[in-house]
Amino acid sequence: QYGATRPGRLAAHYAGVCYMKLGDFDSAMEYLNKYKKVKGAPGVIINAQNFGLKGDICVERGDYAKAEVLYAQAADAAD
Repeated sequence: QYGATRPGRLAAHYAGVCYMKLGDFDSAMEYLNKYKKVKGAPGVIINAQNFGLKGDICVERGDYAKAEVLYAQAADAAD
């Protein structure tokens, strides 16, 4: 219902973070993928974190090539 709003997208990101902490990487990726990039100073931090967390999930899954791409996107998002 609120997924299209900025707070709803941010909630999806944080739900992904929580699932990561629980070790549920499938659910974490599902929620992290629901997050859409936002503009502005706070958005830059969350955008970079989102890409980095998705990279971490790929490492856990053994998909190092995809992780490398996501880590590069995280670095670019932080610039």
